[in-house]
Amino acid sequence: MDRREFLGHTLLTGLMATMFSKQTKGSYPSNETWFYHLPATSVKSPPVQVLPGKRTPFEWDTFVVPQAGKSGRVSIGFARNDRPFDEMRLRVCSVMDISEDIIINVYSVASKLLIGSIDIRYPHILQPFELLIDPSHHTDILRKGVALRMERGNVPVWLLSHRNSENFDNKALRVHLLLSRGKGGAREFTDLFASLNSIQQFGWMEGCVLDGLFDLFRATGEHRYLTSINEHLNLFFDNDGKLNYEDPRSNYLYDTIYGIECPLPIAVIAKLDPRHPILRKLEEFCFANAASDGLIGEGHITTEGCYTLAYPMAETAIALANPELAGLAIKQVILRHKYLFFDGNIHQRGTRNGHEGYANWARGVAWYLLGMARTLISLKKNEGFYALEGVAEMEKLYENGVKWALKYQQHNGLWYAFLKEALTGIDTSGSAGIAAAIALGEKHGLLSFSVKENTEKALYELYKYLTPDGFVTGAVQSNKAGESLQRRGYRVISQYTSGLMAQLMAALS
Repeated sequence: MDRREFLGHTLLTGLMATMFSKQTKGSYPSNETWFYHLPATSVKSPPVQVLPGKRTPFEWDTFVVPQAGKSGRVSIGFARNDRPFDEMRLRVCSVMDISEDIIINVYSVASKLLIGSIDIRYPHILQPFELLIDPSHHTDILRKGVALRMERGNVPVWLLSHRNSENFDNKALRVHLLLSRGKGGAREFTDLFASLNSIQQFGWMEGCVLDGLFDLFRATGEHRYLTSINEHLNLFFDNDGKLNYEDPRSNYLYDTIYGIECPLPIAVIAKLDPRHPILRKLEEFCFANAASDGLIGEGHITTEGCYTLAYPMAETAIALANPELAGLAIKQVILRHKYLFFDGNIHQRGTRNGHEGYANWARGVAWYLLGMARTLISLKKNEGFYALEGVAEMEKLYENGVKWALKYQQHNGLWYAFLKEALTGIDTSGSAGIAAAIALGEKHGLLSFSVKENTEKALYELYKYLTPDGFVTGAVQSNKAGESLQRRGYRVISQYTSGLMAQLMAALS
């Protein structure tokens, strides 16, 4: 696949020169941690063709676990290890959209015993899953490897293989054993995050990551974050600056915006390269899809549009000096509040005729508040834009929304998956997003009261959810299976959660 250097050397150097180097304030948790990604040295699996119109990301090497009932042995061998460790995890990464529940059984090749099962429900593209392995199997696995067989599932599962022919720094995503002692802390988190191991599907997920990388760059002056942004974006654009990617359903797309959740990465692009052609593409998309009242949507009205659409629209308006686009960005937030907030509840989705569920869903609340905060912060860059109709109203809505969300913050600093429902359990993704939205407001003067104690408490609690190498666990799965899966206590790793946590870290610096 033909790719381009996203940020030219001159632009990259200039951006670095304009930033002053400083260290992040505060002493974040640091543990005596040792970990090693022990790579697979061999993967044997049956050949399976990708369906027409579908594509795996970036032409990275993959292998397939056939659907339940299909023949075909999958075996994985690992490199020799002489390092002492306490924990062993088998980690795989799903690289194709799947809309069902999958169970993959893991067996020891040496003993033929069942080691455990990997529970994969409605995975998104580039999502890691892991299995903590009982110590009784460690020696056999290192000696002979593991075998995989699907116990439940009607479609094959595509996983990232061990091969890395282009030398991408994505070892935490390629199939491997994670050998470790201790728990992950700030250093492990930022090291893993500032690499291709944090990459997501282009759209709202990757946008969360890019915002986190950019914010950490601005907060610390560390160039590795800007370098990582460049490495991520290089994979999504060709030599002509056109999008060359897959949508959330693994459909191949070229030079098009698939919907309102797609534009989020464009916010960071607008900050880095105001002349990039994708900005005009977004401008065209917005005006072509705006209804008579200005609302841009695809049937449903969602809180996602506050963050994934209004905010990149505002940044694009700044880059293109387009007040009409800025005004349209403001309308996305005001109208979404109008249709989605009532009776003391924030609903993630609805229509002009009323809400349709997901009342007080944590990630929906995060999109609502984060979109308001970031849109206001973006518009502040232009005095004329900040004087536009609707900005003052948005300021009031944001502060009132923060006060409302803080009422449901738990003693540990985090929020339930559905804010008012304890039985739904803590969700790290929604919690990180809400806390980041609140911390950003204080940092940029949008609040009349202090929230530092609340947001610092949230960040410290989130560190407890890190894997030894720095992924954030405890996130509610992507929202493909409806409200029931969001309530069932199923938790996953998703790199966009790391992006939201990184935004919180940077806002507190």
